[in-house]
Amino acid sequence: MSTPKVISFLNYKGGVGKTNVSVNFAAHCAQNGKSTLLIDWDPQGDSTEYVGYGRENVELTVFDFLSENLHPEKGVNIAETEIKNLWIIGANSSLKNVEHLVSREEDTFERFRDLVHECGRIFDVVVIDCPPANSHVNIASIFASTNVFIVTTSSSDSIDKIGLVDQMVNDISAVIADNMDRDEYHLPTLSGIILTMAVENTVGLDVAQEHLKAIWGNLIIEPAIPRTVAAAYSVSENIPLMLSRQNTKIAIRYRKVFEEVLHRVN
Repeated sequence: MSTPKVISFLNYKGGVGKTNVSVNFAAHCAQNGKSTLLIDWDPQGDSTEYVGYGRENVELTVFDFLSENLHPEKGVNIAETEIKNLWIIGANSSLKNVEHLVSREEDTFERFRDLVHECGRIFDVVVIDCPPANSHVNIASIFASTNVFIVTTSSSDSIDKIGLVDQMVNDISAVIADNMDRDEYHLPTLSGIILTMAVENTVGLDVAQEHLKAIWGNLIIEPAIPRTVAAAYSVSENIPLMLSRQNTKIAIRYRKVFEEVLHRVN
């Protein structure tokens, strides 16, 4: 049986464009004919809003799947969005209890991983939009993922978090390698770093890119995603810009980045 494609977009710092990347990547996959599931792991529910589904329409979150041991089924407990080929396990404020659940029950990491991989047998791609925190929820996300991509801005606070995520991926991989059946459990891989919200033609961006390349080398995915008004409009309209503004500079950059993401996943 082939390994499901489970992709997490992650940074322990908020405000780095992680949700924009997650949603537009999911939309890109769906637009290219891949059945795609977006899992919104963040109680703020921003991904749920951005795809136009709406927090108020969410009946079941990941918390419900884990607490009630639900099995995923299209059209039953996994909702279809208005975007062709794109489905969602949405989020709203009720998901705030999931951190307590994950930290309290020892088998929750395994149950989340099993849930996600069961989804991976239904969908071509599973995308997890992770919350911006060094939390048990994000440990579970890494544990369940085949590929982890870090989203960062050029700010030092955001870049500093890359090493923490990398260490966590390595620690979780070591635990899996030492204690679990490798025929059943994959090793999560840090597969790339995506630079977003870039203010182009500035010394600050040039310095940040040189710094990132010096430390992380080929993990850096180019080009950088620029900061643009089109992205803000897209979020306010609740339509991913990969669909609503396909010919803008940011959509073209996203496409190049996402093609590289898929290449690294495959």
